[in-house]
Amino acid sequence: MFYNNNMDYLLLTTNDYLLLTDNSKLILSAFSYSNYGWTSSQLTIDATKVSGTTNLTNFPVLVNDVALGTTGVGTAIWSSTRSDGGDIRFSTDSLGTNPLEYELVNWATATQQGEIWVKLGTVQATTNTSFYIWYDNGTATTTSNGTAVFADYEVVLHDVYSGTNSAKADSFGMTSVTATN
Repeated sequence: MFYNNNMDYLLLTTNDYLLLTDNSKLILSAFSYSNYGWTSSQLTIDATKVSGTTNLTNFPVLVNDVALGTTGVGTAIWSSTRSDGGDIRFSTDSLGTNPLEYELVNWATATQQGEIWVKLGTVQATTNTSFYIWYDNGTATTTSNGTAVFADYEVVLHDVYSGTNSAKADSFGMTSVTATN
């Protein structure tokens, strides 16, 4: 909450909305990352890489170190995010008013390695699909939500490597299967 005596405004923020009041009226507008010091980069899914001719709906896509790269946009993202990736967000639009659910599986800026799953409403089969990654806000805390990303799935396993053994952790926070190499 922020109160400015000079303008007599009370500012309340939530994940979804921004409320402004000037003692006589209440204004409700969509929250936008672009208004609060975030940096963004556009990410694009090449339609020629989508199998078939039918659009994919409510589809989790992988954003990882290979996809981001280590030059251009990748350089900016790796050098500007918190070491744990807690300040990463995604949206469908360039203003950040339509946030996307995502699961941050791992993120390490020092080694430029990361795995994030982003749930897109539609992945186009015949035209490129673009969405935005938001970052560079050191005061943000993670809003990662694997349950929302994989709500249509019974179980999703992610590899978590440790020496010669790898524990399988699912998107619902359970580490119930252990595999030995």
